[in-house]
Amino acid sequence: MSEEKPSIPFFTDNDVSDAVGDFLLDWGHECKRLRDVILADSPDPIVAATCRQSGMVLITHNIKHFKTIVKAHEINRREADSLCRIELGCKQIESVNRLRAAISIIEHEWSLMGPVKQGMRIFIGNNVIRIHR
Repeated sequence: MSEEKPSIPFFTDNDVSDAVGDFLLDWGHECKRLRDVILADSPDPIVAATCRQSGMVLITHNIKHFKTIVKAHEINRREADSLCRIELGCKQIESVNRLRAAISIIEHEWSLMGPVKQGMRIFIGNNVIRIHR
C-alpha cells in the first residue's frame, strides 16, 4: 500500500520564476504567487506574515532579508518563528531543476512535521540541499 504524497501549499516570492510555480502545480501541489495574493510591491515582513498566517511555504531567492525577518520575529516574540520556507541559493535560471531534484526531500520533511506545520527551512544551492530542523 503506497502512501499518498502530501499537497503542500507553496507561496512564491516576486524573485521566483513562474516556471517554479508551474512545476509545483504540475507536481500536484498548491502554489500561490505573491502578485495574486498581496500587492506586488509588499515589503518582505508582510510577505512573511502572509505566509505564517495562511500556513504557506515561502519560496524565495531573497535569503538574507528573510533570515533577518525571522531573527527579529524570534527576538520580539521570544519564540521560534513558524515561517516555513525554501531558500533558493541557486542561480535563478537553475531554480526549477534544483527544486525538481529536491521535491521528494521537501515532501518528506513536510510529512515528518505532523499536523502542526511550522518552522521548516530548506536551503537549495547550486550544489547542495540543506535541511534545517
